[in-house]
Amino acid sequence: MTAGANIHNGTSAAGLSNSWAAPGHDLNWLDVIACVGVERPGRTVIDYAWGDELARVLAVGSRRVGRHRVWVR
Repeated sequence: MTAGANIHNGTSAAGLSNSWAAPGHDLNWLDVIACVGVERPGRTVIDYAWGDELARVLAVGSRRVGRHRVWVR
């Protein structure tokens, strides 16, 4: 295995987290999104990204929808 990501179930969305690629390999976001489409058909794919990762996700046709706020209680 050279790359991967976790898929989280939502009511109408599939969330991605903990994406990774082995040293010397790139994570292919088109492949990741295609896999989510097979595993969770019809669901919107969501993720939180920043910096270089955000640029790569936007480059394959994703769009930014807002800011992510983290809180703790």
